[in-house]
Amino acid sequence: IPLFAGEYLLSVFIMTLFWIMLTAGLNLLGAMGYTSICHCAFYGIGGYISALLTLKMGFPFVLSLAAGTLGAGLIGLLIGYPAFRVRGHYFAILTLAFGLIIALIFSNWRQVTGGDRGLTGILSPIPSTEGYYYLTLGAALAVIWVTDRILRSSFGRQLVAIQEDEDLAQQMGIHTMRCKLIAFALGALLAGFAGGLMVHYVNFVHPDFFSFGYSFNVIMGMLM
Repeated sequence: IPLFAGEYLLSVFIMTLFWIMLTAGLNLLGAMGYTSICHCAFYGIGGYISALLTLKMGFPFVLSLAAGTLGAGLIGLLIGYPAFRVRGHYFAILTLAFGLIIALIFSNWRQVTGGDRGLTGILSPIPSTEGYYYLTLGAALAVIWVTDRILRSSFGRQLVAIQEDEDLAQQMGIHTMRCKLIAFALGALLAGFAGGLMVHYVNFVHPDFFSFGYSFNVIMGMLM
């Protein structure tokens, strides 16, 4: 692609790869038949943590990206525990509420997030667009491979069993709550990873990047 695509088209492909990673992460939750409307909140959490560690504390790219990824996964685990106490539409409503809360925090906690001004000056580890394309392509392929291996594993078959009949799956010895929490946390972790990569690419982070409405776009991407 870099051989024939110009700077603009290459940036479009890079942003597409970020969305591919987001959708792949949400697939883990979709395998269980659950719909999360806060997926882009974890995208933003990973992005903000990575940006803040880079700007405020001078962390190198790899460490800030790892911290943002793990931070999003941990918050996903904490949110998933109360959210999975309910099922169906109630679960979707709870995740919608969480997405709205995170969006408000991004917009109003100006001392940390910069509010509507955002945060600028986030350095990229690779100065060229072509180099960052190859980095993002490698990351997206790795995410696709990891999620595919998970879904084809015995754990993935347990997720499908939960989708088919959660009560029956539990009666057959599947620890449904643990499976759901792991899948939710892994999806949040992958979203945080994509968010960290994104902010270092655009060198800027703003609450509008992670509007909870974008979570619907990820859901549509997963359904397609």
